[in-house]
Amino acid sequence: SSFLEWVRKSHDFDITRRGLEVLPTEDGQHGVFAGKEENPSGVLLDIPQSLVLDFPKISRSAFAKRLEPRLQAREAAAQGWTAVHTFWMFLLDARGNPENEWHPFAAVIPASFDDPLQWPEEAVNSYLAGTNLQAEVHRRRNFLRTVWEGIVKPLTEDFPEEFPPARFSWENWLWARSAYTSRTFPAAVSTENRAHLSEDCTEVMLPVIDLVNHRHKEPCGVEWTETHVLMRHKGDKLPSGVEVFVNYGDKGNEELLLAYGFCVAGNPFDTAALSLGAKEMDTPARLRKVELLQQAGLSVDTDESGKISVGLFRIRRDGELPKTLRLAAFVLLTSRLPKEHLEEEEHDDVMDSLDLLHGLLVAKLGGVIDGEEANESGVQLSELRRQLATLYRTGQRQVFEAACTRLTQELDELDGGSEGDDDEEGDEVPEPGDGER
Repeated sequence: SSFLEWVRKSHDFDITRRGLEVLPTEDGQHGVFAGKEENPSGVLLDIPQSLVLDFPKISRSAFAKRLEPRLQAREAAAQGWTAVHTFWMFLLDARGNPENEWHPFAAVIPASFDDPLQWPEEAVNSYLAGTNLQAEVHRRRNFLRTVWEGIVKPLTEDFPEEFPPARFSWENWLWARSAYTSRTFPAAVSTENRAHLSEDCTEVMLPVIDLVNHRHKEPCGVEWTETHVLMRHKGDKLPSGVEVFVNYGDKGNEELLLAYGFCVAGNPFDTAALSLGAKEMDTPARLRKVELLQQAGLSVDTDESGKISVGLFRIRRDGELPKTLRLAAFVLLTSRLPKEHLEEEEHDDVMDSLDLLHGLLVAKLGGVIDGEEANESGVQLSELRRQLATLYRTGQRQVFEAACTRLTQELDELDGGSEGDDDEEGDEVPEPGDGER
């Protein structure tokens, strides 16, 4: 392709030197495959640092030099603008401007993505109802809209020749976000980033390596050297004709769907999010709880009404509750820190805090289950995206079911096997947070 030819001519890299080739996959996308000969394990790809698209390179580009004074004039940083947004703007210019030196790369980035920020709003509300992602998608999209309307759109209106409106439209702004989140790698694989470590360092794009698809537990990852980025396979030899995979890391479906636009069936790394909140209360009681929670090292927010929100706790697939979640529930309920070990506390206090958590988990599980009726709502969504929503929701439901089961067993043991009212809540008990990070 013209892209691989550009890589060969401009960066002296040829994927075939490693016995690999780019071919269509069964799902209509593209992947990297072992060639005709059996590939030994070890370094499969070694792209030069010149082929790493990082923020230092972008900041030296002609486009960035035009953009930066415009941003300073608008005090963009005060409106939430970051180096990542400049990266996105560069991607959009490279995609639509043949004179941009990175155009051959940006032009082959997929034209569409399937992460939920690309879904219609009614589909998000329908297919993700009751999940953490429903609120998270709206929060992120609203912020991106604010940045686009406050900075990007005015640039296209005031300087249409430099920033063509069609190139920097709202739809393309979302495309740039999805391209970035789905195709970037850690900042530390860039030699230039390592030399200029600062708040301006962003994640990086690795052309050619980004053609390799993900498979969890695959013994293959990327490594830094001063002159190259290596993709090293630490498993068995690769038979000819098989697809090569890289491991993006131990990521649950929530992270995979939000950032990459895909899910893994039966994902062992699935987690479900739960935040705690306390309703309005008098100032001394609120200040006391906030002080204790912060003393315990927990993240605490309060709003203008005095409501307390604590953390975003991740429950693993096996249903085990984080110790910090148990601690937060205890403090919110009792207004004191527990003894060194929570299990040494008075029986009733522990029971009450676990009862509280059980009620919240049941409510979260109910919300996920109720939302599974979305398929009957009449909202249209592509079959692929419907499948993604189902995989994500199934994982969320299984995590909450496992947590409810484990906590029910624990409560039965603490209560001597007698039945209790798991759903009872007191007057000032934590309530589920809104799921925003």
